[in-house]
Amino acid sequence: MSQSPNIHFSNMKLILTTLSLLTLAAAGQAIELVSASHRDADSFKRISEFFSGDENPGRYTLLRTDANSRDGFYLSLKLTKEERASIKSIRLHYVEPASLAEETLDLAINGAAKSRILVGLTGSLWQSADTFPLAWKVEALDANGQVLTHQQSFLWSPK
Repeated sequence: MSQSPNIHFSNMKLILTTLSLLTLAAAGQAIELVSASHRDADSFKRISEFFSGDENPGRYTLLRTDANSRDGFYLSLKLTKEERASIKSIRLHYVEPASLAEETLDLAINGAAKSRILVGLTGSLWQSADTFPLAWKVEALDANGQVLTHQQSFLWSPK
């Protein structure tokens, strides 16, 4: 009888470990969203830019829908080491504020060596801090265009 509690404890430990691993595996299905908010051009300026004239992205890989505009609505995403090694592009689905039509853009990543990506809806429509998409979905794609991971706003609904 004294062995029964030990066997029970070992079985319980195995069950808890298995459940933990399954939870981690399920959590890995979605890319980690750090924030979704408007950023103005000044938030990207660093002292090195004043000396070199080149934008310094800091700890981010920057992807913008309009490369000539910094103001906009940004999704800040955090990647795992495995995701960084596999991701070749980001597909952004969104619904503009004045429309109910879904827009889709593919943004190529030239080496996501950094653990954070800023995906920005930039350009004239997105300059105001009051302008944000009604709904959005971001997908990380591999070299074959297969979805590796994704994240979406709570208003996004599958078709």
